[in-house]
Amino acid sequence: MYYKEYLTSRELRPFIRSYFHVRLDSDTEFRFPSDGCPGLIVNLGDPFLLGFAENDLMVFTGCRLFGYLTRQLMLKSLSGAEALAVKFRTGRLMTFSTVPGIELTDTSVSIKYLWGALGRDLVNRVYNTGSILEIIQLLDEFFLKRLSLHDSIDKRIDAALDEILTRKGQVRINNLAEWTNLSRRQFERRFTRTIGLPPKRMCRIARISGIIAQLKAGIKHDWVDIALAGGYSDQAHFIREWKYFTGSSPLSYLKDLSPFESAIVGLQ
Repeated sequence: MYYKEYLTSRELRPFIRSYFHVRLDSDTEFRFPSDGCPGLIVNLGDPFLLGFAENDLMVFTGCRLFGYLTRQLMLKSLSGAEALAVKFRTGRLMTFSTVPGIELTDTSVSIKYLWGALGRDLVNRVYNTGSILEIIQLLDEFFLKRLSLHDSIDKRIDAALDEILTRKGQVRINNLAEWTNLSRRQFERRFTRTIGLPPKRMCRIARISGIIAQLKAGIKHDWVDIALAGGYSDQAHFIREWKYFTGSSPLSYLKDLSPFESAIVGLQ
């Protein structure tokens, strides 16, 4: 197996974390947690399988954008595969899409339909381009153009998302609603429609992401300290949350994580 991570242009880094070029061997399987980061996948080789469970896998071809996932995603290569993946930062898909975020949750859509004529043109150019670096340049140029839509985003919701991420999910929803001058019900409805996930769930994702950042930084504490610092009531609460997002206990998950999966979730 081969993979390489590429950074986006400087202007896009607040919104897109990385591009990943991947070549998979046959009979390869990966599981990715629901980490709050939507993605776009461009299949550059043979079809592979993608879905939420063994009995829920679809044949994947073309270019598709994935919204927020509330379950871990499984990728299975049958005869070898090649792909380029775009990993957006948490909550930033709205920067590039005029479709309400909630409509993309737990699903994917061809960029030909999502972005119309511009999407079809992008697909044609991608598949008529000779190298990965040229494809990345095409994607960078496309997303830079889409940044002009950012002015139409509800700035109060955007600021609330920033507060959730900055405080690693340790913020009360009532306080966020008051801060945005909305009732709690109005705030939750508007946040969910715009971002694609309810604010409470985004807080849960931000807590787990904060712990992943600790692990990446090499900060060594026992799990009780990590749980309490992350805002969990106790170690058991933290472990339940970790299992919910990754499908296994922290120790098992980290022990079995491949270098590619580590890079995808941000542990490298």
